[in-house]
Amino acid sequence: MSQAAFPYTVARSTTVEESGPLLAALLAAANIDELSNGEVEGDPWFSVKNYIKHSGRLDKDTNRTGTGIMFWLYPTGLHGPYHEDQEGQIQQHGTLITIERGTSYDHALQKCIEAFRTEGLAHVHVAKDN
Repeated sequence: MSQAAFPYTVARSTTVEESGPLLAALLAAANIDELSNGEVEGDPWFSVKNYIKHSGRLDKDTNRTGTGIMFWLYPTGLHGPYHEDQEGQIQQHGTLITIERGTSYDHALQKCIEAFRTEGLAHVHVAKDN
C-alpha cells in the first residue's frame, strides 16, 4: 500500500482558532478567486460546480480534477469573505476551500456544500478520495 507524499500528508481542514491569522493574511495579500452561493438558473451551487469543472480541469473520463484548486466560498450578498457592518465592525463569513488534484467531482462538490457557512472564517481541505 503506497502512502501519500508531502504535502498531502500534512494538508488538513482547520478551525478559525488554529488558522485565523493565516486566513486573514491570505485575505489581505493573496489574489484568490471568490465564489458565492448565488443562484444561477435555479441552482445555488452553479458557480461552485462550474469552478470545479473548469478551473479544476475535470477529466471527462474519470470525473476527477486534473489540478488542485483554491477559492473562497462566501454567502451571496455579503461581497466577499468579510465586510464592514453599519456599526463599523468587521464581519467575517466564508470558507477557504482547497481541493487536491485527483479528487472526484461529486466528493469535492459535497464537501463544498457541507463547508458553506454564513458566519466566521474557516478552511476546508478536500483530500483526494478513492
